[in-house]
Amino acid sequence: GALTTAGALDFENTSTYTLTVSVSDGSLSATANVTINVTNVNDNAPTITDQTFTVAEDAANNTAVGTVQAADADMNNLMFAITAGNTGDVFAIDRTTGAITTAGSLDFENTSTYTLTVSVSDGSLSATADITVNVTDVNEAPAIADQTFSVPEDAMNGTAVGTVQATDPEEDDLMFTITSGNTGDVFDINRTTGALTTAGALDFENNPNYTLTVKVSDGKLSVMADITVLAADFTVSSTNTTINVPGYANVYTVYVETTLTNWTITSSNNAIIPDAEIQKLGDKRFSMVVGEYPSTADNNSRAIMLTVSGTGGNEWTITVNQTKNMVNWTGSAPSETTFFNPNVGGVIRFGERMTPLTRSDYMNDIKMSVFNFTVGGTADSYTLSVSPAKSIRLRANNPIVVGDGVTTVHFNYLPPSGSVNTYAIITLTSNTDPTKKSQFVVVLRPPSGG
Repeated sequence: GALTTAGALDFENTSTYTLTVSVSDGSLSATANVTINVTNVNDNAPTITDQTFTVAEDAANNTAVGTVQAADADMNNLMFAITAGNTGDVFAIDRTTGAITTAGSLDFENTSTYTLTVSVSDGSLSATADITVNVTDVNEAPAIADQTFSVPEDAMNGTAVGTVQATDPEEDDLMFTITSGNTGDVFDINRTTGALTTAGALDFENNPNYTLTVKVSDGKLSVMADITVLAADFTVSSTNTTINVPGYANVYTVYVETTLTNWTITSSNNAIIPDAEIQKLGDKRFSMVVGEYPSTADNNSRAIMLTVSGTGGNEWTITVNQTKNMVNWTGSAPSETTFFNPNVGGVIRFGERMTPLTRSDYMNDIKMSVFNFTVGGTADSYTLSVSPAKSIRLRANNPIVVGDGVTTVHFNYLPPSGSVNTYAIITLTSNTDPTKKSQFVVVLRPPSGG
């Protein structure tokens, strides 16, 4: 009467068997029901299949992505875990329900699909599947930062100022517009490239800088930034330290990208770039007077070093490279001997004498004469001009041709309105090639009494 198993049992399909058992003595017999209960054994691993979900790239943290489906034949409680593929930990999964949610920032442009390896376990046995999460693209706003450019105050219309930089996550075509700050409509911006150019006479005397609000749009979304345009001939920084200037005397404004605190600038050659004529214009700009490099010089170029130092950074050096001026002229320099020290390299210091200048001294008549003008040793015609209007003015009916090609011009200087030096520039420009010129830079010091 011993019962033994003779085949595979499966609790999940048949948990109870009721057997009718007959017992006989050879003549007589009897029957009874014998019940066999099959006990459950954890012999089935959970089942899980590959699944796919979708979520938008701008989904906030804790956004529901989907619930991973799994089953267990033994009806055990299941536990879920992400074991691979969760780059940046941007997804989380509920251990008991299998619900996947967002847990970080998604970016379609960088990662459009995640393949998560999800493990499901009944405590003893486990299984894995690939859960694919497709990230859908959402139109995001362009990105633009505040930017600074510089341009010479005397820039002609159409002069390139700089190109406004902006990006779009979807690489959509962008459109640029100036929405405010363009006083006098002196700047234009290319709608498709962001290239900024001059479109009118700049007035940095009344506007030390222009702050343009530029909007960039992808056609649906837009953002804005402040674009600052400063009056400057050159831009330098601790990594951009070279300035190239022509051979004639001039005044230059330099924009310094590297901000320094309590900074100073000193010249390696005071006869060419005098320390006294390097003037700071706030925390980011300075002006400098550069003397002429005459055509009679032995070398074709020369270098002057400017040392920049300050408590906001390490000391660094600006190299000013100057090429020889091929313009030559003879005549008398602007003169009223009472008020001038010697002319050095086209730089004249007005008012350096024992007795301080008065405002009436500035109104005295100044005269200069030009006998001949040559470019590269060849005689040429020229045009004489003076600037800026706030510092110098020609007398009426000037210049005057005296005879034999001699030109005489009369003018007077206007006193600085403040307490710092200003400059008057007298220019002789070739009529054949306007890039060829000779200049006098006249340093105007404030008169006695301000």
